[in-house]
Amino acid sequence: MPLFSGRFFETLIGRGSEPLTRLLSKIAVLYTLEPIFTIVFVINMTVVWEKVMGRLRSQIFRRILIQKMVFFDRHKVGELTGLLTSDLGSLKGVVSDNISRDRGLRAFSEITGTLCILFTLSTELAPVLGLLIVSVSVIVAIFKRSTVPTFKSYGIVQAHISDCVSETFSAIRTVRSFGGEKRQISMFDNLVCHVTYGLLFSWKQRGPSLFYWP
Repeated sequence: MPLFSGRFFETLIGRGSEPLTRLLSKIAVLYTLEPIFTIVFVINMTVVWEKVMGRLRSQIFRRILIQKMVFFDRHKVGELTGLLTSDLGSLKGVVSDNISRDRGLRAFSEITGTLCILFTLSTELAPVLGLLIVSVSVIVAIFKRSTVPTFKSYGIVQAHISDCVSETFSAIRTVRSFGGEKRQISMFDNLVCHVTYGLLFSWKQRGPSLFYWP
């Protein structure tokens, strides 16, 4: 597309030799094929990933069932449930983002292709634009890496919230028998406060210390 766009502007200013109607027809064909190929790509990736995630969930569930009782004493019900649901969903999201349009290998290939086209079209302007593209990419990568501890800590607290809810509801008869409703409500409210106020101050203190719940 950048190459044909360059030819289009060259034709408008009178520097291009290719007929305008022929050039516009090529651009129209490319714009028509792009959404079609995008839909095919998204459908294929969705089908493939659902099959992979289904097999992975099945294998993990089988491995958990054959563990000894010490394993279930060490790990809570909410933690194991989250592993089969939200954790694997997060893994799918990470891999999908890395191969999507704006990240990962595709982003690297697009940057490389854009730089090659820029140097082909204009050797004077290409170094400036290339430096700009690389600078923005580096800044974005550094910013995303700096926010990793925040999202990691947020996930830890979300797991503790899930554990608290699962244990409370699964042992609701015991909680009612000993009048522990107020204690469980207070514990849950403290976990929610860790999420609410922790996100507000996470930029000042890097790492999981704000969200850590012993």
